[in-house]
Amino acid sequence: MELTIEVLDHIGAFLDDRTPSFETWLEWKLDGITPGIRRNVEHWIRLLHDGGPRSKPRDEATVWNYLNRIRPVLIDWSSRYDHLREVTRDDVLAQLDALNGSQRQHTLIVLRSLFGRAKKNGTIFKNPTGRIRVGQREHGIIQPLEPEHIDNSVAAVAKPADRLVLALAAVHAARSDEQVIAAGSLLRALHDATSGSDLVGRFPVVCHHDPGPNNTIFRNGTPAAFIDFDTAAPGSPLEDLAYMAWIL
Repeated sequence: MELTIEVLDHIGAFLDDRTPSFETWLEWKLDGITPGIRRNVEHWIRLLHDGGPRSKPRDEATVWNYLNRIRPVLIDWSSRYDHLREVTRDDVLAQLDALNGSQRQHTLIVLRSLFGRAKKNGTIFKNPTGRIRVGQREHGIIQPLEPEHIDNSVAAVAKPADRLVLALAAVHAARSDEQVIAAGSLLRALHDATSGSDLVGRFPVVCHHDPGPNNTIFRNGTPAAFIDFDTAAPGSPLEDLAYMAWIL
């Protein structure tokens, strides 16, 4: 037995030659980003992950969150530009205008990190995120819900926890424009598609659990599809409803 182990060890049978999960994840997240932009992004994200001569490695969760946060932005820019140096201040502002609250702030922080690194490397001439400040975004005029929708929502809750979620949604949610209506329709379609399937177990539906603007594909300014189902899991539809109400 010992001889067998020695032989296997000698030929490298015990060496772990699997691709690290970070490499697999990074390749997946960089897919679809135009090569010129991808090179800058990959260099930046590897520096965050591995550290450098003057910087310590960041926590892996932070690295993942950084790239996940701006990937939709990079995909959008890749459809128009070949390199980060083509991105303007107006392009950055346009992306931020589609977000609210902490998501706008976080997105700006991540973009500043990316463009700051590219500027230090000399791959861009000017940092388009410079002197951009993110404040509270003004919301549209709140529109009332139809009585039928209110009655259906009240009838759907029975447990105290569900009533609390509904109360939060009632306080924070507002059908203020076509974007909100379209996002709500997408959420309802997701829940309807999974309701009663083998995926839900003892729960009513499969929830996205992060149905915010950063995980939404927009077509002509209107929500068209959800992406990044990393946190999707069985749950109550009110979980997604309350989250969307809070984030919007």
